[in-house]
Amino acid sequence: MTTNDKLGLGVIGCGHIATQRVAQWESAGKVEIIVGLDPSTPHFERFSGSLAAGPARAESIDTLLAKFREQLDAVYIATPHNCHAFQAEAALRAGLDVLVEKPMAYSLADARAIEAAARDTDRVLIVAFNGSLSPKLRATSDAVRAGKFGRLLAISGHVSENWAGTYAGHWKQEPGISGGGFLLDSGSHALNAIVDLAGCGVESVSAVLSEVKPGVEVTASLSGRMRNGALLALCACGDTAPPCLGEVTMFCERAVVTVDPWGKRPSTVRRDACSPVEEVPYGEERELIDLFTDVRSGRIENPSPISRNVEFARLWAATRESASHAGRPVHVDEMGG
Repeated sequence: MTTNDKLGLGVIGCGHIATQRVAQWESAGKVEIIVGLDPSTPHFERFSGSLAAGPARAESIDTLLAKFREQLDAVYIATPHNCHAFQAEAALRAGLDVLVEKPMAYSLADARAIEAAARDTDRVLIVAFNGSLSPKLRATSDAVRAGKFGRLLAISGHVSENWAGTYAGHWKQEPGISGGGFLLDSGSHALNAIVDLAGCGVESVSAVLSEVKPGVEVTASLSGRMRNGALLALCACGDTAPPCLGEVTMFCERAVVTVDPWGKRPSTVRRDACSPVEEVPYGEERELIDLFTDVRSGRIENPSPISRNVEFARLWAATRESASHAGRPVHVDEMGG
């Protein structure tokens, strides 16, 4: 643990996104990078070279926790999807807070194991879903839950990208590493936003997937019902024009509310045919590391908590189960946990 006001941070996964983010955090004087972990020497050297003070290099998560635990306050995990769960659980069990890239876990068993580790150690874990961390989506979610638009009746969403071509040959298209394809990758932002905005999980889902190879969906169609009774429809296409685009629309009793699932654009509200379109007021944009620090200190509520990501894992399991039976409706509670 550092003796100054900086967060003593270990970085697990030193690829592009970690290099970009962590260098900004360090240059702003918000973190001290104690140690990094990445099996790729070029990745680690690029990461280390981007920092003012080169961190130590650990050979494994076990080594990182055994040798550097006392110097650390938290870890940031930016590894491929299949590594998130065991690395997050190990860090929590070691008494460290965790900031992890999405998805937290894509199996319900792994999500529950992380939940248990955080509960047993009273540590914090935040999942870096852009939308949930954005003040634009947060303000909209709060307004929906406060009933400002009336009862939520239905949610419709879409997300698209030239994902199949952009990531050809990438680990994102290796199901043993990624856990899925376009819907679990870029499309996960729309799934997360739907669960966040509705304030509850999905009760039942019917899913049809088109795959580029077994276990790697590139196009998906989901329909279902939220636990609050609202109906759900989502289309995801990862083999279309290049820009990564998406939108979630909530149909409420007194308004239609449109949301950017990444939280980049303000949410808009249409109340009738004559009134101008409104924007949902929102607060100040915050750096990811500042949000993490404030959650750790108890100053703010966790905007992307473990509980919501357990619901995400349960929904993903039900989606795969339904798709494996040609879209048969699956009650999410059938997935257990």
